[in-house]
Amino acid sequence: MLLQGNWPTKPPLGYNSVNVNGKRTIVINAKGKILRQAFLWKAQENLTCKAIRQRLASNGIALCHQRVADILRNPFYCGLIVHRMLDGAILPGNHEGIISKELFLQVNGILAETTHGYSIKEENDRIPLKRFLHCDKCSQPLRGYIVKKKNIYYYKCSTIGCRTNRNANVLHQRFVEILEWFVLDFPVDVLHLIKQQAIVNFNQYSRGYVEQQTVVKQNYMELQKKIVRLEERLIGEEIRANSITGI
Repeated sequence: MLLQGNWPTKPPLGYNSVNVNGKRTIVINAKGKILRQAFLWKAQENLTCKAIRQRLASNGIALCHQRVADILRNPFYCGLIVHRMLDGAILPGNHEGIISKELFLQVNGILAETTHGYSIKEENDRIPLKRFLHCDKCSQPLRGYIVKKKNIYYYKCSTIGCRTNRNANVLHQRFVEILEWFVLDFPVDVLHLIKQQAIVNFNQYSRGYVEQQTVVKQNYMELQKKIVRLEERLIGEEIRANSITGI
């Protein structure tokens, strides 16, 4: 099925799976036409994923920031299919793309670029407080970046229209000053007891969460195994796609 260009499971957002003359067909729906604009906004205006998310929301499509990025990187939207069962191969699909391959490549070229004279790194010891600090105007987490020409790090709010932008060294010094308020001036043996009690309290409060997280992970792995098995049966044409459309 996959090797023939047919998508075996539920199609992504913007598409419907319909039955035409007894044959399963994937067609673009109304949301797909709106998602086409998301690619154009990125290509023509170089909008951030957050700005695109806001525009989509105003058009009736509510998505999280990461979901927007995933959509812009999904080759399904330009008529190609990628699947773990294909072992890295990219094949032309039998569905219609909402955008051209040229537009898809243009958008993903923009996503891969570093613009505006600064770069962002997920883990960086020079900006350890990113996402921990929040903007004092809009309460959103601050991100960190470096201005390469000056070799200076800053924390900045990502909210459109908010101009909060602070020198990282200044904020770090202020943070150290705040931490000094919590310094415990006790003998070493007393500090050891306080530390041990804090660990006990933390473990007690977090035990339920850890156990719940373990159960969720186990259930997730079981569902993943079932999905893989269903996809294998679909590819082998042991079952019909419309029998698992609820997955």
